[in-house]
Amino acid sequence: MPAVVIAERCIGCKICDIRCPLDVFTMVPLDKPKKILGRMAKAIAVVSYPDECWNCGVCRLDCPTDAIRFVFPEDMLHFQWSPDALPDGALCGHRSWQG
Repeated sequence: MPAVVIAERCIGCKICDIRCPLDVFTMVPLDKPKKILGRMAKAIAVVSYPDECWNCGVCRLDCPTDAIRFVFPEDMLHFQWSPDALPDGALCGHRSWQG
């Protein structure tokens, strides 16, 4: 699932837009400046290209107002990972890796 911007917390600082490696955000101007968390916001971030989002979380980690969330489907939250399920050589450093 792509990043989700909580408009009520977004102050339009552009940090998510700047830090995103895939440029999935667009800053959308507000009709008139709005006071959000003690700051006057002139724009808010919008995820314009959700299919391009890698879910890397850089935007969420760098957001000063915690305005970005990731919501994962229930089946993704209970995935049981095992290196035995991968083909030989799929992991760097794996013994049979032929790098």
